[in-house]
Amino acid sequence: GPKHNYGGMTNTGAHPPPATCTLLLSAEHEEPRATWVHDARNVVLLHGWLQDHMCWLTTAQQLRRHYGHSVLLLDWLAHGRSDVPRDPRDLSPQALVQQLRAALVRLRWAGPGASSERRLTLCGASMGGAVCMLYTTSYPADAERLLLIAPP
Repeated sequence: GPKHNYGGMTNTGAHPPPATCTLLLSAEHEEPRATWVHDARNVVLLHGWLQDHMCWLTTAQQLRRHYGHSVLLLDWLAHGRSDVPRDPRDLSPQALVQQLRAALVRLRWAGPGASSERRLTLCGASMGGAVCMLYTTSYPADAERLLLIAPP
């Protein structure tokens, strides 16, 4: 059958692969504030098992509003507003790392064409913390800071 590639995951079936819901709160189009100029970051906030991006929404809004950080929230597959995959292997920790990598490359926060002006901070709670650890092991040059909250 035809091959579909979505965010680094390839699906050889007739159906397109499941979509991951992402939400970006970007400070790039707002009026800069003094604290933004020298320390603006790209921040990724990753939720735990059976949670969704809403657990981080207030924190993300505050990071954007008060510190000028751009913040990425996403719902893992089978969580929140993301699709449920047909293949349970798409929920493995390694697959979650690839979902994150695909989102970061799409935003040019990592990979070829990534901006070096904003430094990347990864923050994860529970399962999100485990994905952060695996991500930094696979892509050590991408993250400057790592914050783990109750990792497994």
